[in-house]
Amino acid sequence: MLLSISYKNIMISYVSYTFIFIMIGITSLNYQYKDRLKIKLAFLLFSMSMMASFRGYDVGNDTRSYYNFFKQMVYSNTDFDPRIEIGYRYFNIFIAFFSENFTWVLFFSSLFLFVVLYKFYVKYSNNYIMCGIFFWLIGFITIISATRQAVAIGFVYLAIIFLVERKRILFFSFVIIAASFHLSAMIFLVMLPLSNIKLTMRKVTILISVVTAITLFSSIFRNIIIIFLGPYYANYIGTSSGILAVLFNSLMGLLYIIIDEFQNKNTSDDVRKSHIYNISKWSTLIYSALALASYNISIIGRLSYYFIPGLVLYISYVTKRKKILNFISIVFLFAYNIMVLWLRPEWNSFFPFSFIQF
Repeated sequence: MLLSISYKNIMISYVSYTFIFIMIGITSLNYQYKDRLKIKLAFLLFSMSMMASFRGYDVGNDTRSYYNFFKQMVYSNTDFDPRIEIGYRYFNIFIAFFSENFTWVLFFSSLFLFVVLYKFYVKYSNNYIMCGIFFWLIGFITIISATRQAVAIGFVYLAIIFLVERKRILFFSFVIIAASFHLSAMIFLVMLPLSNIKLTMRKVTILISVVTAITLFSSIFRNIIIIFLGPYYANYIGTSSGILAVLFNSLMGLLYIIIDEFQNKNTSDDVRKSHIYNISKWSTLIYSALALASYNISIIGRLSYYFIPGLVLYISYVTKRKKILNFISIVFLFAYNIMVLWLRPEWNSFFPFSFIQF
């Protein structure tokens, strides 16, 4: 009985928030009024930011751990933890100088991420509202649950803006800053050479084939994981993300690439010739490849988080002005999330959602 009540609370909580965001979105599909769309995107992202900022300390995978780290630093005057990078340590020290309330750490880290995402999507997307909805359905829970990594992702997407503008030194600098919050952000340096290489279906096939082959011999990844994530995470080798998550996340990105290829044959869109389009397409492919590789090394799934905002941008390109495809995408993503909440409740640490009690 208690289990069924728990399931009910989880479903009601998730469905309620999703319904609100989708209702805002479906009333905003008139592409003629860009200023209104920007305001609604800002509202969507600001709402998510407030949820992330004022969530309970037991909401999210690592929130309680970061709370304990902050309190340890405040009360015992020590900020040492071998897993915590220097940037995040100094960020906590800065917050602790003004307040002993850990919620301010969540507030500023969440606000920073969502301000960057707003700037990123408004600057490069032509399908604003769908970016907000797709981010909620694909990336919100996973990224926000990783508090320290969420800050790193914010810096990574500031770096992307400089990469698009061909300011490579600034791109490199901001990726390094991101790595000071989470060392795994260094993986995004791969975008520096890839962004200038046009992605074709032949390259997609080769990369996925290579990743599939390597995944069958997961020990090859061991040293790479230790370099990017530290020896603490080496014990994740041999642990699977689960076949449901692997299949969905790897096939999702590939599906949109295939749809885009069919559309490419029938349309000539200047967006598809742009630098940011190529970056977003590579982000989608890398996301799918990392999801596939996580089959035997679950922690690799964490590396895929860096490519979620780029994946969302790419989907917004593919689905622009295609209401049926937007609708199918929303239903498809929503159904998957419901399935995960029902079949794999142990993966969920965010719902039923609760705000912090002041």
